[in-house]
Amino acid sequence: MSRGHKVHQVDRVVIAAIGLLSILSEGWLSDVLVMLSMLLWLWLPEWESVLLKVYIKENKTSGKTN
Repeated sequence: MSRGHKVHQVDRVVIAAIGLLSILSEGWLSDVLVMLSMLLWLWLPEWESVLLKVYIKENKTSGKTN
């Protein structure tokens, strides 16, 4: 499984978890969580590129110490 695929799967789980929390909550918190999940979904390509950069940088630094 490629790094990009792993990051994409994690993002899907995060969006689904935020959506589930919004269903289980009430009032303004529910609205905020729905908006947060929608924003994350809309900005998914940009968000994944940032996560991949961090993931790759982290692997490079951990590879140097081992």
